Amino acid sequence: MVMKMVCFVNPNAQFLIDANMPEGWTYTIVSSEVDGDAYVEKALKDVADADFYLVGLEWIGKELIQPAKKLKLIQRLGAGFDNVDLAFARSAGVPVANIPGANAVAVAEHTIMLMIGLMKRFPEADNSMKRGEWKLTELLLMGCFELWKKTVGIVGLGTIGKQVARRLTGFDVTTIYHDILTFPPELEKELHVKKVPFEDLLAQSDVITLHVPLTDLTKDMMGAKQFGMMQSTAYFMNTSRGEVVNEQALVEALNRGIIAGAAIDVFKQEPPDPNSPLLKADNIILTPHTAGVTREVSMRFITDSFANFKRVAAGQAPINVVN
Repeated sequence: MVMKMVCFVNPNAQFLIDANMPEGWTYTIVSSEVDGDAYVEKALKDVADADFYLVGLEWIGKELIQPAKKLKLIQRLGAGFDNVDLAFARSAGVPVANIPGANAVAVAEHTIMLMIGLMKRFPEADNSMKRGEWKLTELLLMGCFELWKKTVGIVGLGTIGKQVARRLTGFDVTTIYHDILTFPPELEKELHVKKVPFEDLLAQSDVITLHVPLTDLTKDMMGAKQFGMMQSTAYFMNTSRGEVVNEQALVEALNRGIIAGAAIDVFKQEPPDPNSPLLKADNIILTPHTAGVTREVSMRFITDSFANFKRVAAGQAPINVVN
């Protein structure tokens, strides 16, 4: 059966789509990175007879779901699904599916990299060397630290949080975590983790790393009060969703020395405004939402997405439905 897709992705992903596209299927690519806010208007030219949506980071709301009367599945390229109007999709009878765990290893590796980069002051070392400066003594006085024997607090022991904990076992750290779920003692023993209340995690950790979905419970979960509960020598990291952190409170915590440093991969506005104070804050590492971006992850996202499309095209129910 011939199917038509609208792919809300960066055009650079076209070669992966072509490699997985079943014979006879057709598709168009729409990208907010290329078309800006006009991506909705451009997509509306093709949605009326679309069977599937393949969705990257674009917002998929009522204006794109309602006109698509043949739409059978909205497939997210990733684990998160906060950029799809789940309630309206449900009311329209359109399932929304995600790909849980496909980028967990990549995000975990990125997280460990950022931890060490912060504690060893990689940005200052790299930038000074490129300016022709040799700042060995200055960097030592600024404070470079080992991860060894430190306490790492993981907020959210989901698929990614578990992968982070698993990799930390080789660093001889104390790992504590907070999660709304309670995990079996066998798993805690395997991962060498101990559950503590959120406030205790904030107070005890030398490094705090967030791995939570964006929900009403997690939105702005880190604000001035929470940063104030951290040690002044502690580091903060977020590779989950930008909206879980009050960015102004983070900037103030950094600039006032309330915390020692931060590493941020996700932002409330992506890309952030060039004048965002986050871009000018002290002792911060910023990456452009690339924690989960590797060639291997991209291939898994595409192949898993097309496997779900083929299920639906064959009359089967999709897997990993979130609405």
